[in-house]
Amino acid sequence: SHILKEFLTYRYGLPPPRITVVPNGVDTDFFHPNPNGRPQGQPVLLSVARLVPDKDHDTLLKAFGPLSQRHPGAELWLVGNGPRKPALEQKVQDLGLPGRVKFFPGNQDLRPLYHQADLFVLSSREEALPNVILEAMAAGLPVVATRVGGVPEAVVSEDTGLLVSPRDPNGLAAALGRLLDDPEAGRTMGRQGRQRVLDHFSFAAMVRSHEEVWTRLLWSEVHA
Repeated sequence: SHILKEFLTYRYGLPPPRITVVPNGVDTDFFHPNPNGRPQGQPVLLSVARLVPDKDHDTLLKAFGPLSQRHPGAELWLVGNGPRKPALEQKVQDLGLPGRVKFFPGNQDLRPLYHQADLFVLSSREEALPNVILEAMAAGLPVVATRVGGVPEAVVSEDTGLLVSPRDPNGLAAALGRLLDDPEAGRTMGRQGRQRVLDHFSFAAMVRSHEEVWTRLLWSEVHA
């Protein structure tokens, strides 16, 4: 990610021309929109992240609390493993959300979950460039995420999703509410998100970028 390039430049003094950013690629044939469209039913908000402090599920649960009152059928699906699961399960109880928040193990094929969701949400305090965001976009989901690390390099706010400040449950709830209130806007963002992944974050795009790096290095070596 470009944010990592900046870190290497300012923290360790590496010359910027010596660092090339090649974004992660995802398999856009493997991760694809549901060919039959989303199943009929209540809205599903999907979050895939390890259950650790940096992912800040607490802010997500705080945001979902009031949102669930406006959208009484909506469900939040938390996918991931980690040491904070018992604490998060207790928080679900404390917020009066049992049955509205569901936990799923992280070691599984995520495609069926992407295909059942209406949107993808990530509430992290810190990130690099998360593959799960790219996978969700490849699956045609709009993304609501925090504006941290390399996330803005993937998610274009108001185009492929919505970006909010970290640790801001009210801002996160407002962004999620916008897409739940306007499903067609979410579907449009989802389509645009998949196109962005095809253009910039597919395996083909990643391979092209690596080829450009090696070609440039070989050319400079030949003409040294």
